[in-house]
Amino acid sequence: MRVTRVVMLLISVALPLGAGCRASADLTIMQPFAPPAQRVLELRHGARQFELRGDDRMVALLAFPLPGARDGPDDFVVYLDVPRADGTWRVGTAGSDARGFLIQATGALRGKTMLARGTIILKSPLLGGRSRTIQLDVETADGAFVRGKLTARPDSIAVREFETRRSGDVAALWGDAAAGLAADELGRRSMPGQPLSGTAPDGGASNSARP
Repeated sequence: MRVTRVVMLLISVALPLGAGCRASADLTIMQPFAPPAQRVLELRHGARQFELRGDDRMVALLAFPLPGARDGPDDFVVYLDVPRADGTWRVGTAGSDARGFLIQATGALRGKTMLARGTIILKSPLLGGRSRTIQLDVETADGAFVRGKLTARPDSIAVREFETRRSGDVAALWGDAAAGLAADELGRRSMPGQPLSGTAPDGGASNSARP
């Protein structure tokens, strides 16, 4: 009886808190240079997938629809290539072995920008399992900030389908200049009012990478 009263008390305390709290974003993109409506983008309900490569690499694909949407095309995509071991991996420092890019597939800032600096933290589940926790705190080459903490699950098919569609972007990530000129490479994101450079006609990221 006493245990029952304790459980009911805990529930009565937790319900008001849950009812009044908005779910936190999986990923937040802050863009000080963007039009007012696009300066803070809170992204939820996205696909969070990864593939382990060999003994030392992990590739992750984080794809989201527009803010507020529960489903739809992958309008914002973060692609990461990082060491697979748990730990804090730095982007943009000498000898850095973590890289990635952000694709925005719609709007005035449509295009691609590289991750320029910051940290990516990887953690495995305490009790085992195949998922990985990915925590991002990075700045892009054009001055946007990408932050969030989310759980990704293994999905080699989705990751490789994206890499096939964006083979030029993936190759350019590691400095393969020849492959980086592939026709499917997105143009660099531009500031509002400036034209995109070399944007492919089909530059939007498809939703086929979603589960």
